[in-house]
Amino acid sequence: MVSFESKEINELLNRVWGTIRGTDKDKAEEIARFKQMLTPPVLKNAQPSLGRQVFKKTCAQCHTLFGAGGKIGPDITGSNRADLDYILENIVAPNAVVGRDYLMTSIKTKDERLLTGLIADQNDQRVTLQTTEELIVVARADIEEMKTTENSMMPEGLLGTLKESEVAGLIAYLASPMQVPSPGEGPVYDPKANRVPGALEGETLRVVSKTGGQAGPQKMNSFRDDKWSGVDQLWWTGGKPKDKLILEFDSQTEAKQEVFIVLTKARDYGIVQLSINGEKVGEPFDLYNPQVVTTGIISLGSSSLKIGKNQVELEITGKNPKAVSSYMVGLDYLWLGVPAN
Repeated sequence: MVSFESKEINELLNRVWGTIRGTDKDKAEEIARFKQMLTPPVLKNAQPSLGRQVFKKTCAQCHTLFGAGGKIGPDITGSNRADLDYILENIVAPNAVVGRDYLMTSIKTKDERLLTGLIADQNDQRVTLQTTEELIVVARADIEEMKTTENSMMPEGLLGTLKESEVAGLIAYLASPMQVPSPGEGPVYDPKANRVPGALEGETLRVVSKTGGQAGPQKMNSFRDDKWSGVDQLWWTGGKPKDKLILEFDSQTEAKQEVFIVLTKARDYGIVQLSINGEKVGEPFDLYNPQVVTTGIISLGSSSLKIGKNQVELEITGKNPKAVSSYMVGLDYLWLGVPAN
């Protein structure tokens, strides 16, 4: 409607809906710079968990996403968050389009207090103002001046205060179709997709070397006591104690990351020791169980990973006395997360 460039239409929109100014040249150039930075490969390799942490610090006081956050600004769960143009326009130029319910109001009281927020409710006797911290009720008799501006309460320049990795993480988190783990939390299984978003699926990892047996994909949909990401796993059979299997995985960040793993347990599985880039992590895992199930999510702690190729090593160390002597090992997936601060 704004594109008609009609003064009458614009006045009607501003009166009924809110402020519609469009994006000025400086903000348009800023949006273009961020679009140039946030390429598809950058967003693909961003860390949504880091983005959730940034959202909590900078956005959640006012906005709700996935059921958590403040009620001052609009709930953005159902918004067009996956559209990069839309999300950058709203973050970089928050005053370009502002609905009437979100126009900022300033109140100057007779005792010289200055209050700024959104009108939550008002009548002939009082005005209820929602600030960024609390609801404040002001008697109309105490108000010296009240003015509703054409601006949003959302501050400008938010992205300029963040590191590039934080910007990419925030945009990736905002585009996520479902909640992602916070730093230090393990991955989340998406039942609609039958997989864990961001998982390094075991069956897709490259086998660098093995000292015994065979390793390949195995379908797990016939086992009903648990769920496997992608419905497959990497299945190592024919190994013996002291045999090793080395797998390769990629990391996009040269930093400490928390490595999570899910393995499989069954009556004919062995005990396995894990190592990341040649360093042992944790104690050996006993994979014996009467039924075929996963181990659940296991944190291997924080590891300093390299950009590019990294290795996870599985070494068979023995078996549970109750286990059948087959020494099998199953790897569902690896998942790289942001360590808790």
